[in-house]
Amino acid sequence: MKNFLKYLFFAVIAVIAALTLVFAVAVIKYRSLAPSAGVNAEALKPLGPDKIGIGEKREFHAEIEVPWSLVPLEFQFVLPDGLQEIPRDNFSLSGLGWGKWKWKIKGLIQAYRPGDYKGIEGELIYSVKGKKQEPKKIRISDFTVIPFELKDDKIKIAGKIEPKKTYAKFAKIALAALAVFGLIIAALILIRKRKIEKLKPVSAWQKAMNLLRDLRISHENGMIEARICVSRLTDIIRNYLEERFGIDAPTMTTDEFLENLKKHRSPLPDEHKNFLSEFMRSAELVKFAAAPADSELIGNAVSHAEVLVQSSIPHEEDNGADKSR
Repeated sequence: MKNFLKYLFFAVIAVIAALTLVFAVAVIKYRSLAPSAGVNAEALKPLGPDKIGIGEKREFHAEIEVPWSLVPLEFQFVLPDGLQEIPRDNFSLSGLGWGKWKWKIKGLIQAYRPGDYKGIEGELIYSVKGKKQEPKKIRISDFTVIPFELKDDKIKIAGKIEPKKTYAKFAKIALAALAVFGLIIAALILIRKRKIEKLKPVSAWQKAMNLLRDLRISHENGMIEARICVSRLTDIIRNYLEERFGIDAPTMTTDEFLENLKKHRSPLPDEHKNFLSEFMRSAELVKFAAAPADSELIGNAVSHAEVLVQSSIPHEEDNGADKSR
């Protein structure tokens, strides 16, 4: 096993050394060719016959061989009257060699005047090591544009054909701008809605129901002791009665609170008064006399407290809640 690891280690070192050597040689080759190799280009030849009819489009192409450091940027025809260039992509990589690569130049010409066209050139714009160089002249093969056979002397040859303008790019920009604008408006509406929701006061019954729900979850999952659960339930009920009916329950003793419930003007129905009387007495025993608290009884007390809160919600608020459901 040790010998295997030893051989593996030396193999990895050998591979890294070989890759480093190849990289170093490539860099040296790249630097040596970059400033002096120049552009090796053939003349652009028509893809098809060297005779073109008026209105026809003909593709011209050629291949150039350049160092790795030379990057072609643009190719433009230098055309006389009677010819026009049709815009298109001019370059595609056609080959890769040691220190050099080959690019295919393509150009599209449309004729609108007959004649023999000789000595036409194109300009190759390129960069070396990121610096733009003087354009390289590339010759275009001679060709002839043949006229129509006119049967009527009144027919005249049209002038230069202007390429149609396309608005696809502007349409894409406009759609993107509209999409961004829509997202901004939606975000502003959402932020405003959340601010309004935060500013809206929470009602006493909503607060009490949320607290009772959390207390029930904590009790059912054993996250809180029974004695503490009873104490919190009494606090929730007392605070709710104070906020909802103005009963000063939190500051009253249990006896004072129960005595207040017996008054004729108490807003609670008799069934809730009986529940509160029994629960408060039991809670006193649990909190101060260390009486055992039954888990099932606590769950029932929480349920009864929820019924108490729900039955005391104002009618208009209750109707609104029903509609929202």
